[in-house]
Amino acid sequence: MNEIRRPLKYSIMPGCLLFILSLCLALNISVYMNYRNSLCDRHQAYIRDLLHFVASNMDVDDLKNTSKPAKSPNISMNCKRFSTTSRDD
Repeated sequence: MNEIRRPLKYSIMPGCLLFILSLCLALNISVYMNYRNSLCDRHQAYIRDLLHFVASNMDVDDLKNTSKPAKSPNISMNCKRFSTTSRDD
């Protein structure tokens, strides 16, 4: 019965490395998911606030009259200019 006895460090080392790698992988996935969700939430809140701001500053009666050719370019340019300046801010 020739039994080869391996030192303890050679049998525990691969298990520890495997545990550390799996823990790092799980933490990386968790951090990435959290980052992605918070980024999407912030982006949606920004877009929602911007749309509320633009909608509150638009005159609905003037937009109904945009079908008339004489007033259409002036009103549409005002809306484009306002939405562009609010987007740039």
